[in-house]
Amino acid sequence: MDDRLEKHKPDYKPKAYEAYTITQLGGIVEFFAQRASHRTNEEKKRKDLYDAKNYLWMMEQKLRKKCSDLGIDFDSL
Repeated sequence: MDDRLEKHKPDYKPKAYEAYTITQLGGIVEFFAQRASHRTNEEKKRKDLYDAKNYLWMMEQKLRKKCSDLGIDFDSL
């Protein structure tokens, strides 16, 4: 698990994010990014963007898996 999610590990079942589709994760990223733009509280704005970044990481893991399944090195793209 990536360091950025490690502190959240006790709150979720192992690899729970794998149940989400790329589309669902994208919707979550969009939601948090949009909500951050509506915030006036800087701390809450940062938290929304932090959460968006975590879900973006989850999307990346799914794309990495897809690349691997197709025999393509993600890091070479």
